[in-house]
Amino acid sequence: EAVRYCTNSACPAQLKRHIHHFVSRGGMDIEGLGEKLANRFVDLGMIRDLGDIYSLDWESITQLEGLGEVSVNNLRAAVESSKQRPLERLIFALGIPFVGERSSRFLADRFHSLDNLIAADADTIDSVPGIGSVQAQSVHDFLHKAENLTVIDKLRAAGVRMVDDDAGDGP
Repeated sequence: EAVRYCTNSACPAQLKRHIHHFVSRGGMDIEGLGEKLANRFVDLGMIRDLGDIYSLDWESITQLEGLGEVSVNNLRAAVESSKQRPLERLIFALGIPFVGERSSRFLADRFHSLDNLIAADADTIDSVPGIGSVQAQSVHDFLHKAENLTVIDKLRAAGVRMVDDDAGDGP
């Protein structure tokens, strides 16, 4: 079956889809940042990539119609608490093609930190039980694209957890 889709990562529709995945229950589980609100933030230019979720201007958000102080405070707390999600949830939330929740768990269990995963070559990733060569290449390619590394740097600067509690020194 032939499927057409936009490959432009700056496309607003692509960004909205990535945000919906990132904030989903299986991802970073940011309660209150549903589809409509996420779309609104993108349309208003408040979110230009996933990293912007953690640097939202809460004062400006409080001024938006339909958002009261309580709901904004709850959303802010949900964004803050999402920073402590396990590494496997972050890997899944990034939206790496061909990588689901189960594969994300395998990768987190093997590499213990996002930096170790970034440092691994495709063959090393492919050696993880449960990870195939297509997934391994996809992970490697995704984690070596400049725009994805920029987002990861923003997430790191915001304090998003990128290491397992029992992280070792390396793969």
